[in-house]
Amino acid sequence: LFPKGSLSSWKTHVIKQIASDSGEEMTRTLVQCFPLLLYNLGSESHSIVEHVFVPLLDNTTVCEDIAERFGEVMLTIIGAGQVERPSLDKFELNIS
Repeated sequence: LFPKGSLSSWKTHVIKQIASDSGEEMTRTLVQCFPLLLYNLGSESHSIVEHVFVPLLDNTTVCEDIAERFGEVMLTIIGAGQVERPSLDKFELNIS
């Protein structure tokens, strides 16, 4: 989603902008990726949960997405989250 060498403050700024300025589809995508973003940003970024998630609770559709990801976000915050890359043999490449 972001280059590895990017500054976490820049990444956090982009996440906040997407949450506040984007349409519903982009916001829902942000919510779906949020556990991974938190994991990559590290422990110093956990305050963005309050700045990103809480304002989104007014939108019913986005709120449902937040509810689906809430457990993953909490596991990430307490350091129990783990990121696993999918195995390449699970993907099919169909070239016609």
